[in-house]
Amino acid sequence: MRRLTLGTCSALLILAAAVVTPGCGGRDNDEGPGTLTYRATTWFHYLSGTASTSSQFQLVMSSADLTNFSAQAGATQTAGQGLIFGSVDNVSTGAGIAGATVTALNDAGATAGSAIYRSDVTGAFTTALTSTSANGDFIIFNVAPGRVNLRCATGASGNLYVNSIADETTLVALRATVPAASNVTWTAVTRRLVNVPGVPEGDVTMDGIGTGTPFPLLSATGTGSFTTSVPAHQTYLVRCTKALFTPTINQVTFTTVPPSGPAPLPDLSVVLTADRDSTNFKPASVALVAGTGILRGNITPTSGSLDGYTITCTDLTGAGAGALRYADATGVPIDLLSPSSSSGIFYIYNLPPGTYLIQASKGGFAGATYADVFADSISLVQGQLAPSVGGSGTITVGGNVVTFAGIAVSGSTVDRRGYAATVTAGGLGVYSMTGVPTTRFFMVRVAGP
Repeated sequence: MRRLTLGTCSALLILAAAVVTPGCGGRDNDEGPGTLTYRATTWFHYLSGTASTSSQFQLVMSSADLTNFSAQAGATQTAGQGLIFGSVDNVSTGAGIAGATVTALNDAGATAGSAIYRSDVTGAFTTALTSTSANGDFIIFNVAPGRVNLRCATGASGNLYVNSIADETTLVALRATVPAASNVTWTAVTRRLVNVPGVPEGDVTMDGIGTGTPFPLLSATGTGSFTTSVPAHQTYLVRCTKALFTPTINQVTFTTVPPSGPAPLPDLSVVLTADRDSTNFKPASVALVAGTGILRGNITPTSGSLDGYTITCTDLTGAGAGALRYADATGVPIDLLSPSSSSGIFYIYNLPPGTYLIQASKGGFAGATYADVFADSISLVQGQLAPSVGGSGTITVGGNVVTFAGIAVSGSTVDRRGYAATVTAGGLGVYSMTGVPTTRFFMVRVAGP
């Protein structure tokens, strides 16, 4: 369980549910709810429920909240910029982690803003602190809109890619391990992806998106092999490039220590542009659109066979996106829009750059993941889409929408991003959302009336 101190109120932010303790002040008594304006607040959280219903408070940042936090930190939020509000949480216990420093990096690896930490003593954000207190809380003002990699630089190990949105708030729980894990020595091979398995491809250049110095630019040898050292318990978006090849984005996650036994750390894949344009990677019926990207996915269910899964791809509004094709047993896409074959591989073409919700389901199994797509590139989903038995179950989620100071917000909307599932809160901010899949990661956007 995770506690975030909110002004003179407190909110219990749990990875499965968020509960706010109402009625404890936290605002100027002369300022009624009707005088407030609101910043839409988007946050990432995990829902794992076996019960038929789940209670979950949703937070939306009010103008009073922003004024309060700005005064504490001595910072002024600029119009057109995003705000990140979060905590560094122990992945095992959910408790805040003390002594962690947080860095925010944009896609180029440049600093996207400086974290300001909250004091356990005063309950306020202060520039006098250089790392998190036991509450784990931090805030970052004036983050340029776009993707941001939030990572623990010292004191803990963990990271999370999020989106900074102009004039909105991004709320995050950065799940990390303590003590900080030592670096992982990553020895692997870059491979030309035609089908499975790929053949080694040499002289490939690699860089980590939004990582900066922890993942320096490097190149594979002529035989495709490479060795580098990177912080553990992190997820990386690794871009592979080479002349005559299409940039390929590999999502790689390292555990706290290198895997035991003979299993190697993951190889990386790169796609020859001629292969991309051939039937090895694209059916003749699909015409690629410049400026869009391709997503190639690999289903990795927790048990059972790979065949028979139905794939859906939606943008964050819940609208269907891209041209979906399933692969045959060798991983080559076919023109039939039928569930995936024994390879478990699928392709989605002509996706504009952005974040998408990818879902896989069949007879009692279901799973979902969010994936980032880049212009004129190929994004690989390998190991992130892991349907589980019982994952197709749904529950009803309800609760109240409140500000960070505990004020109920009637008429606000709660949007489960990618699911086309938006509800409006009634009196006292009460909302109820049915058909919520269990055991899923979600992006939830809450907007005031």
